[in-house]
Amino acid sequence: MTTPTSAELTDFVIAAAEAVGEIIGDGEAPVNADSLLSAGLPYATVFSTGAREVTGPMDDRNADVRQEYQITTVGVSRKQAEDVREQIRAAVLGYDYSTLTGREVSGEITVEIYPVDRDDAVQPPAFYAIDLFVFYTVPT
Repeated sequence: MTTPTSAELTDFVIAAAEAVGEIIGDGEAPVNADSLLSAGLPYATVFSTGAREVTGPMDDRNADVRQEYQITTVGVSRKQAEDVREQIRAAVLGYDYSTLTGREVSGEITVEIYPVDRDDAVQPPAFYAIDLFVFYTVPT
């Protein structure tokens, strides 16, 4: 049986976020982020904060693993950033992770929700909405 990696779960989280239909960056803003904002279009970026071992590494068939992801949604208004964040959050929480090889996402995925921040140092000003997702995976 193939053992999963942290990258496999990251790919699932990115696919869940992309299901909303927005542009999603993988660990960094999309290459066209400035032109997206100039056109009034939002985007989001998925960052893996790394596996935080509970009882061992992800490839240990007997380990339970805690994995964190930050998803930052960027928009041209507070409302746009919050609306897209809500859509992505629903997609990530409702995604079918059952095909994760050799592991299952157990229990609930917890989410820490941070207030929207405005950044006037960029033009046009950008609004950032950040959610921190915590996944718990167990061997199957």
